[in-house]
Amino acid sequence: MKQAICDSFSRAAHSYDSWASVQREVAHLLLAELPSMPSSRSPLHILEIGCGTGCYTALLMEYLKHSLGSREYRLTALDISFDMIKQAQNSLRSSFQALSQAVHAPLAPTNIAFLCADGEELPFSCAKTRFGLITSNSTFQWFQTPERSIRAAYDLLAGHGILHFSFFGPQSLKELQTALHEAGFDAQHLAATGFLSRERLYSILCSISPSVRMKEVMITRRYDNLLHLLKTLKLTGVSANARAFERANQGLGAYKPRPGHREILHMSSQGLKRIEQAYLKHHKAICASYQVVICTLFKE
Repeated sequence: MKQAICDSFSRAAHSYDSWASVQREVAHLLLAELPSMPSSRSPLHILEIGCGTGCYTALLMEYLKHSLGSREYRLTALDISFDMIKQAQNSLRSSFQALSQAVHAPLAPTNIAFLCADGEELPFSCAKTRFGLITSNSTFQWFQTPERSIRAAYDLLAGHGILHFSFFGPQSLKELQTALHEAGFDAQHLAATGFLSRERLYSILCSISPSVRMKEVMITRRYDNLLHLLKTLKLTGVSANARAFERANQGLGAYKPRPGHREILHMSSQGLKRIEQAYLKHHKAICASYQVVICTLFKE
């Protein structure tokens, strides 16, 4: 199950940045809500869970450069996909090469280390490692047990540390969910249908930390047609949830139909046409909403 999700994102590593406009917007929203770090003379140790191709990583490093002033920091960027990490390393290397040419001086990202590891099984000991900031952009919703993973990350915080992350909610792709259902396909294997609700997530966070901040944002995108939307989901690794991957690794074409629903493992042109007709029955264009929840937990 977990390996199937990892494989999906690994296959999308090279195409991800070209198609992930929503994820980039969420990265900017996440940074905009990041609280100021407590003042200290000691270096700030930071952990990013699920760095992907490094889009949020690069933005975070740029933000820290301006917000921390002379305070040093050390960032560990973790991801389960080695292909994603390679893409992140290449992207950051290109960015620093461009900056080096601009200032006519050699520069290198010496304060970042990449780690290929499972974000649900963090390879750190609370007795040995503590972080002042743990952050993650659109990752926790993919975990099999988000509550346990969020709690484990919180436990790794130092005193007065901050856990700051974004989380996609179940209202994401609600238009596509409705269109699939009306066209006779089972929408339950869209990943978003299994994401935690905002209310459930808030309840979990309050059981972990006495100080919780939460903000919800709805992002909407319009697409040229249904194929454009489906291609965007496929090329960013967001194709189906783990149960669908277990059944057949065919992206949105992999369905386990409920009684009364048609069996389909490969999306046919007729199937696409029915879905698009159902879509346009309720909307003037092919659009998709993304429910984003920005969460911040403070440790005393």
